[in-house]
This record gives sequence, structure tokens and C-alpha cells, in this order.
Amino acid sequence: MAVALGLMPHNVAPSLPYDKLQHVVGFMALTICGLLWVTKKSPFVVALALAGGALELVQGLPMIGRKAALLDWFASVLGIAVGLASMARQSARWTPASTDHSAAGSQTRPLTS
Repeated sequence: MAVALGLMPHNVAPSLPYDKLQHVVGFMALTICGLLWVTKKSPFVVALALAGGALELVQGLPMIGRKAALLDWFASVLGIAVGLASMARQSARWTPASTDHSAAGSQTRPLTS
């Protein structure tokens, strides 16, 4: 859906007030949704950043009728960073505190057969 919106002519695509805000919000949402789904986070984030750059390059093609902009890609990467930060903050809030199980009363015995 993000690709379709990114390649639609400006007069057809739904929009927020500022083009850069669209990039930040869109890529933040893609990042959050993706991080909830993937197991390998780093390759996903790199792929998403590269996809944002590729989308800008495709927008620069004459047949698309849009303009490629480096600042749009920077806004996309900023959206990824905001998504990462919000997920890291949420994860830190919900991670249980580690407990020390080495106390004398919680020793385990090896199983014997």
C-alpha cells in the first residue's frame, strides 16, 4: 500500500498537510508493524530504508510524473528511527525485571536416571 501511495500522482493520493510528514508517519507505521512481525530486526530496518530510497528513485522516472527528492528519503529514514525508538521504549516498559535465582533456597538438583 505504501508503494502504491508513493507512486500515485499527487492530485489523486490522500495526503497529510506536509509531504515530509507523510514520509515520517508512513515509515514509522511500516517500521512498527514490521518489527512486530519479523524475527531479524536489523535486515528488516536496512531493507526498509533501502526501499524508501528506491521509491524515491522510481518517483524520479518521467513516466511516473513525480519528483525524486533526497529530503523525502531522509524523512522516510527519520520515520524508521522514530518507529525504532517507540518500539524500544515500549519494549523497555514491558520487559519484566530480571530476578536472581541463585539464592540458597532456589538451588536445583541434577536429574538422576
